[in-house]
Order: sequence, then C-alpha cells, then structure tokens
Amino acid sequence: MASSPTDPDSSGASCEEDLWAFAAAMESGLLSIADVVAWADGRILQLDRPPAWLLDLCLARTQDAALGVLSLESNRRVEAGCGPWLDLETRDDLVMGFLYLRFERGDLTMGEMLGFAGAYSDAHSYRIDCGTFYYMLNEIDGGGPIIASDRPLGERIVDLFTPMAELARRWLKGWPTSPPEPGSNAGTRPNIY
Repeated sequence: MASSPTDPDSSGASCEEDLWAFAAAMESGLLSIADVVAWADGRILQLDRPPAWLLDLCLARTQDAALGVLSLESNRRVEAGCGPWLDLETRDDLVMGFLYLRFERGDLTMGEMLGFAGAYSDAHSYRIDCGTFYYMLNEIDGGGPIIASDRPLGERIVDLFTPMAELARRWLKGWPTSPPEPGSNAGTRPNIY
C-alpha cells in the first residue's frame, strides 16, 4: 500500500519527518547518541510493529552508526517518493544553526563554536568560507580584525549566525513528532567531518 505525505508509511513514521535534521543536530553535537536512542526507544513503544531502521537506530552505539541509519532511511524515503531531499546547503545551515544554539545555551564557548564552524566549513566546502570563522577566532585570541570593523566581535558573530540559528529553531519546532530533547552535551565535540 502506497503512503501519502501525511499518513504513516511502512517505516512507522510520517513522511514529513526529516531525518536529515536529526542527523544535522547530531553532527553539531546538539543531540547526543543517548538523546537519539532515547527518542527511538520512545517511538518503538508507541508502535505495534516498529520498522527495522528504528530498531537499528535504537541499537546504535556510536554517532557514526546512528548517522548511517538516519542517512539510509532518509534516502530510502526520498527514493520511495515520500520524503523531501534536503539540499546540502540547507543541511549545512542547520549544522551551523545547531552549533550556535549550543553556544547560546552554554555548551560551547565562542571560541569553540567558531573553531568547530571553521573546521566544518573547511571539510564540507560550506558557502561561508572557513576563513570567516577562523578570522573571528583569531580576534578572540588577541589578533585584531582582519577586515576593519568598528562593530564588536559579538555583534558580528550574532549577525553571521542569526539566519542559521533561526532556521535551526524552525526545524526544531516543525518536527511532526517531538524531536528528542537535547540532553546536557557540555564538552561534547561535534562530529564535523
């Protein structure tokens, strides 16, 4: 039986559920493997016949294993025509937005956030050049602005990250099933590669 975009499909989840967003939240460190496994456990308890991918996610012990399960299931949904393909730019914007949310809640220092953002940008050829993040990081370390500015560094960082953080907040609010609640990930290093 074919599923419509609003009806549960054979996977036990609605087609609107964006597993790529879960993956981006994990990649940024906003959600830990424990957060995602707890979410999967809860979903399994709600379903009479949980799908194999959800069971696999529940058994994932590493971030890479969980990301692999989410990626495979998301790709399966796209190929079946019941899931949107999230373009890489949007996915990268989500990772950056989730990094900023971690900074806002105190999980990352400004320097850590900029370092992770620079490394992610470099590894993924992100639309904002890695140098932008590293130049700002250099200012924290005592170097002056590479590009002359009379605006404080904090304001420029807020301006840079605000569009991505707003996107991340919209995705968190828009998940049809409740997303996992982020646990305390203080000190958790995002998987940026």
